[in-house]
Amino acid sequence: MAYFNRGYTDFFQQLSKNNSKRWFAENRKWYELAVREPFKEFLDELLPYIKELDKGIHMESKDALFRVNRDQRFTNNKPPYKTHMAAGFSRGGRKSLYAGFYLQFGMEHIIIGGGLPFIEKDALRKIRIEIGYNKDQFNRIIEKPEFKTLYGAILGENEKNLPKSFIDIYEDQPIIANKQFYYGALYKTEKWLFNDGLLMHVINHFRVGVEFNNFLIKAISNFSRPHQISQKKKIVQF
Repeated sequence: MAYFNRGYTDFFQQLSKNNSKRWFAENRKWYELAVREPFKEFLDELLPYIKELDKGIHMESKDALFRVNRDQRFTNNKPPYKTHMAAGFSRGGRKSLYAGFYLQFGMEHIIIGGGLPFIEKDALRKIRIEIGYNKDQFNRIIEKPEFKTLYGAILGENEKNLPKSFIDIYEDQPIIANKQFYYGALYKTEKWLFNDGLLMHVINHFRVGVEFNNFLIKAISNFSRPHQISQKKKIVQF
């Protein structure tokens, strides 16, 4: 089943040329009928599968939607509207501290991914400790052929001044310096948006990301061991 027609991409192509509040207001009905409603219907179909993958997610599709208009309080000279639709699914809502899933359908590209692109300081510390303690499990997850085929490497900006307590772990697993831990796959919109297999394509990507998400969720919500670990014949206190 195809969920979208050319009106979806045509709208964003025109929006990219006429990105103003006036143009959007004049074409709001086009947006509602060809963009927002089909996207929401797709999320309605997707959500039951997501809730099976992560039984801690209790969202409705309307709560997963990101706004198409930008919050211009924190931007300088950027267009008022995005040229894509996006949604996030996680325990506690799309902006919660738990790892979840992300979906973005734009006029040129589709992004399917998940993890944690934004992490508070205390949560980041917990994730690093968990990686240090369960390094083999973490490496096994990110090195699985299916994960590497779909997503490649874990993404995230590095912290320049890594706390000294994590230096020894960094030598074995440099990813511990990340300030974010997320993954994503990029596809051409033209290839997948109008494809009957789009829903299963997205579901398969989310299924492959579940184990990584669960590792992060466990790290933040429930340490698997005390705050002290033995490493290289010495005790490292975090």
